[in-house]
Amino acid sequence: MDTDEAAVGIYQHEDGILLVGTSADVQALAERFGASSQNTVKLTPDLLLATGAAFQGLSVAQAQSGRWMKLTAESAATLREAGITASTNNGLLAGVARGPAGSIVAHLRFEPAALATPAAPMVLAAAATAMALRQAAQEMTDYLKEIDAKVDQLLAETKYTEVSRLHGISLALDEATRIHDELGTVPSTTWDKIQGVSPALHIALSLALEHLRGFAEETRTVASSGGFSSVTGKITSELPFWLAALSTAITLQDRLAALELARVTATAPDELNIHRKAIELARADRLDTVWAAAHALARAVHRPDLLTSGEKLRHPRHSTKIDANVNTINAQLAVFAQHARLKNLVLVDARNRAWKTAAVEVPKAARAKTKALGARVGAARDQVVLDMAAKIEDKRRQEQPADPGSDVALRDPE
Repeated sequence: MDTDEAAVGIYQHEDGILLVGTSADVQALAERFGASSQNTVKLTPDLLLATGAAFQGLSVAQAQSGRWMKLTAESAATLREAGITASTNNGLLAGVARGPAGSIVAHLRFEPAALATPAAPMVLAAAATAMALRQAAQEMTDYLKEIDAKVDQLLAETKYTEVSRLHGISLALDEATRIHDELGTVPSTTWDKIQGVSPALHIALSLALEHLRGFAEETRTVASSGGFSSVTGKITSELPFWLAALSTAITLQDRLAALELARVTATAPDELNIHRKAIELARADRLDTVWAAAHALARAVHRPDLLTSGEKLRHPRHSTKIDANVNTINAQLAVFAQHARLKNLVLVDARNRAWKTAAVEVPKAARAKTKALGARVGAARDQVVLDMAAKIEDKRRQEQPADPGSDVALRDPE
């Protein structure tokens, strides 16, 4: 190989890109792909050694540095511009970017890689999965920092015994990860300490999900705006804890899975592909379950039947409180979903109609008898509301009522 030529090994996975080469070349190429400190992770020593050896034509001297980069829309576009496009059915691609030393970004050419061994694709795929897990765990840790939910404080709730066990598991995984990062392996003694924690993580995850489902059930069954205001108020105060507990359980499961891949890579490489696929499938199923619980809660707090014009007129304080509570719940779910990478979570603004809109529309309903109030409202109760609305309309002509919210277009959850 021309000593004046720089080379960076590239492996494109569904979730991101592995880059292996000299530190300067990897950094330059990562910057071209739009990398930042938030979406790149350094390869661990064992994965750097394994991925460097997988690319035929990369010398030991060149494979000094490695990074995993999250595949964003921008980085994918840059890859395509450089002629780096996935050519296999599953979207995976290995290749080498080459260019003159010191200017690999300015003069780049790409060619499919000749992999060193038949096992190289499995090694690269396992490394990519492990780094994706580590990055996902880091993103969830950032979420916990963002909502100021420190693990030790979060898990001080001793009444939730199963959740509180996460603190001890977290400490054990901290130690195992530190050993792995320093030694490039997970020794038998270290693995023995952590391999049995999976059941406790599943229990903690299930406990948090059950609370989300319980919140959804409460909001679905409440029958009055006063009750709905009370229930949603309780949820706004309790939901952050359970989302944080859920995030912690997901994070620890991802960290355990990454360590499991490192252990299998070192001790049973022939089983690596089976383990990798099993881990990826299990994680996808886990996130599907989390998405379903979050989506159910988002749907449940959307109760337009309790935010009708009549309800706004009868219970203006409840309606205003409901607006605030529901949109707080939506905001809590939205931040969690972003960090957990939950897609297509539909959230609906609670403020379907402002007070002045209700005050205008109900008198119109009076002229149309009780049609606008719906068949669920009894005739006697209708008349009380309609009389109230007529008085409000008379007063409104003299003084415009306060508007506690703004009109928004509603979109029903699918």
